[in-house]
Amino acid sequence: MLLNKNSKLTLNNLYLWHITKDYKILQNTNILDVAGSIRADAIICNTTGADFVFEPTYKLRPLAEVETFIKQNKHLPNVAPAAEMQSNGVSMGEMQAKLLEKVEELTLYSIEQNKKLQEQGKQLQEQRQSNENLRQQMADQSKEIEQLKLLITQKLKR
Repeated sequence: MLLNKNSKLTLNNLYLWHITKDYKILQNTNILDVAGSIRADAIICNTTGADFVFEPTYKLRPLAEVETFIKQNKHLPNVAPAAEMQSNGVSMGEMQAKLLEKVEELTLYSIEQNKKLQEQGKQLQEQRQSNENLRQQMADQSKEIEQLKLLITQKLKR
């Protein structure tokens, strides 16, 4: 452990040991284990990000397939189940990348839904216009029918 000139604590090659209940000594592969809470103003994790979701080659699963997966597995695709996370822990960097991947997928689904909604809005507007045209035609035909009835009545009276 080093405290550098900027008052920053550096953990470098710190070896921690763990003693099991049966008194076996195991070397801990983690640099730091904390059994309580940690308070920090910022934690920086190295991560890869998830921009690959926006690549044309990315295969976004159809929502029906995602729904089926969730019903069968009780968790999201490409995300470990809760029991596994609880027993093995979670890499913050990897989890942040996975969560970002899911947010980006949700964004793509939202964009897709918005396009469908806009198309449906156009179709609805076209149908309303068509209905209005048909109403006008029916009104015009009703007037013509009334005029024809009047003419027929007049002809028959003669």
